[in-house]
Amino acid sequence: MNKQQIARSLLAITLLAVPLASPKANAAALFSDINNSYAKEAIMELLDKGIISGIGDNRFDPAGQLKRQDFAIILAKALSLDTTTVPSVPTFTDVPKSSYAYNAVEAVYQAGWINGPGNGRFAAGSPLSRQDMIVIFVRALGIEASDKSSLLPFADSAKIADYAKASVAAALEYGLIQGEGGNLFNPAANADRQSVALVASKFIKVKEAAATPAPKLRLL
Repeated sequence: MNKQQIARSLLAITLLAVPLASPKANAAALFSDINNSYAKEAIMELLDKGIISGIGDNRFDPAGQLKRQDFAIILAKALSLDTTTVPSVPTFTDVPKSSYAYNAVEAVYQAGWINGPGNGRFAAGSPLSRQDMIVIFVRALGIEASDKSSLLPFADSAKIADYAKASVAAALEYGLIQGEGGNLFNPAANADRQSVALVASKFIKVKEAAATPAPKLRLL
């Protein structure tokens, strides 16, 4: 074996000996502002799955407001919706075909998960309230949201809109939410990026669990 062959062999051994960084480690390195986020693990998990992205400059902006069209993108990816078969004519006047979110918005609308506020608008660029986020996630789970609103434990349960109470109760039952500090749900507050990531992560786990058939029992 000549010197060049020996050198190549040593290089190959060295490369094999170097431990590969885990996907989560790589994900954490991409964002410089998530170390103190309560949703750090969920953010890294969704980044690994290609469901979320940052805002540039190695930032995720965990406490930043999430816009409705960006939520549509997350939901479409979390549900693995077909975003290639969309109408040639836009459904909403404020989400033209040139919009980066056009395919996702059309996909989630066609699936029946998100509607606009009316007048042919989707309200792109507007934030999403926490209670509306939960209504949409529960609807997408296909949960029969029976009204257990009387059992809601939050100190501000009375502030939850009537249309959202059953969904919030179902989300609590399925472990999608826990509430915030002071035993509050803050239903009308805008959903921030980290809270959406956390609920989306739990949403995916519930969907996967529902799709997994129960093991058959062996009869002795």
